[in-house]
This record gives sequence, C-alpha cells and structure tokens, in this order.
Amino acid sequence: MNFKVMMALALGLAMTAGSAFAKDKEKKKDKKKSVESRFDEIDTNHDGQISKDEFKAYSETKHGKKDGEKKDAEKTDTEKKADA
Repeated sequence: MNFKVMMALALGLAMTAGSAFAKDKEKKKDKKKSVESRFDEIDTNHDGQISKDEFKAYSETKHGKKDGEKKDAEKTDTEKKADA
C-alpha cells in the first residue's frame, strides 16, 4: 500500500474511535444525571441520605406494592396456589 492511503485509513480510524469515545463519555454524563435526579427524588427531606422510610415510600409509589408483597407475575406457581 502506498503511504498516503495508509495515512488516510489511519486518520479515518482515529476519527471514528474519537467519536465513539465522545459518545461513551456523553452516555456516562447522562447516566450520572439520571442517578442524581433519582436520588433527589427519593431523598424527600434533602438531607443527603436516604432513610428506610424514604426508600419504602419511593418503592411503594413506583412499584405499587408494599414490602413482602409480590405482583402475580413475580410469584411462583406454588405462591399463586397458596393465595387462591
């Protein structure tokens, strides 16, 4: 191969790799924002900590169930028969 062709291929590869790394970094930022916003949503008194009561309340509102309760789809056949 000629030197110019090899350099063009190398440059193209470097640009593609750089673009992929930039997208990955952007995804990490979005994920971090998502985690921070979820934490703020759960931490209702905004003391920087999530208490058991805050977590329980969040879980109940998001998943519509209380501790120990399972949705029918999550239950085993034995559990479904026991409920009947």
